[in-house]
Amino acid sequence: MGPRFGSSWNVYLAAKDLDAAGERAERHGARLLARGVPAGGDGRLSLAVDPQGAPFGLWQGMREEGVVLVDEQGALAGAVLHSPEPEDSAAFYGAVCGSDARIEKGSPARWMPLLGADAPDAFEERARAAGATVLAPGVLADPWGAVFGVADVAVPR
Repeated sequence: MGPRFGSSWNVYLAAKDLDAAGERAERHGARLLARGVPAGGDGRLSLAVDPQGAPFGLWQGMREEGVVLVDEQGALAGAVLHSPEPEDSAAFYGAVCGSDARIEKGSPARWMPLLGADAPDAFEERARAAGATVLAPGVLADPWGAVFGVADVAVPR
């Protein structure tokens, strides 16, 4: 039986060549769980676990390269990687995707998506009313325990 992950949000990193990105990930210590899975006519995806234990996805879009709607109310506004070894994680994602990810020291290793909010306090209240738990300012767990963050998109970054 494979690893068991609790509930989590999936973070996908764009790849122009999904197969090559998966091969780079494996060469640098990732374990691929699913490889080149068709996602309708929109693209293909692979699922993996990085060397520190953080699950992540790779995405090759057929119509759009990556996320289309960003930095708006309720849309993806970024992602933070929590890693017990931030330097090792930075080297891994740099080698696999050329990514300059936002990485914070933390355990367990996981990606935390950031959802955009024009008014973060009101967003947190609505989320709490819908069953989320506020773990810290700007950090919540949905009703199933998956952790996500809130980013203020009213403030230019």
